[in-house]
Amino acid sequence: MRIIRLTGAVLWAAAALVIVGAGVSGPAGAHSPKHFSDTGVTVSFTLAPGTQIVYSGADVDDFPVTVTCDSFSASATVPATGLTIALSAPPAVGDCSDNFGGTDIPTTSGSWTVRLNSHGTKVFMETPQDGWTFTSSALTGCTVTLAPSGPAIEKGRYNDLDTGTWTNVPYPTTGSGCTVTGNPVFSATIDVSPDESAA
Repeated sequence: MRIIRLTGAVLWAAAALVIVGAGVSGPAGAHSPKHFSDTGVTVSFTLAPGTQIVYSGADVDDFPVTVTCDSFSASATVPATGLTIALSAPPAVGDCSDNFGGTDIPTTSGSWTVRLNSHGTKVFMETPQDGWTFTSSALTGCTVTLAPSGPAIEKGRYNDLDTGTWTNVPYPTTGSGCTVTGNPVFSATIDVSPDESAA
């Protein structure tokens, strides 16, 4: 298995709770919802240079496992209103390996979202139920599934410009053909291009 790490702005998927910021506009003092600084454009999400996705803290059949992935990519169209982006397709994650010397195959599926808070300081990535699985050449017959019981919202930090960072964020995990225990966490730094902030 391989750990995954994300930082930047995307891939990010979280939409269970939609937070809207309010700003005063108009002579009547009506409130208008927050939105992204550059709407209607296509943004891309990739791992920050020199970083990895890291998945760690899990014990598979009582053996500590760490999975690292060297590539991550996703894209989305920025909506006209609100601070939630729905990814155009599940993120592509690859070049993964684990501490047993195995090659890991990640599979992503379902609808992923990424959301900012109204200040652009926090980013929430939502993984749909069963939206991320791993198999390893070193763990025959074992499939590790993230977010097995429902959508998982991973909270990270955002610089209100172009980078999201998740550091040791808990990630619900289960195993099929193996037993997964411990406290699985996820880390990653993801860059967003072009720049996007909460406006």
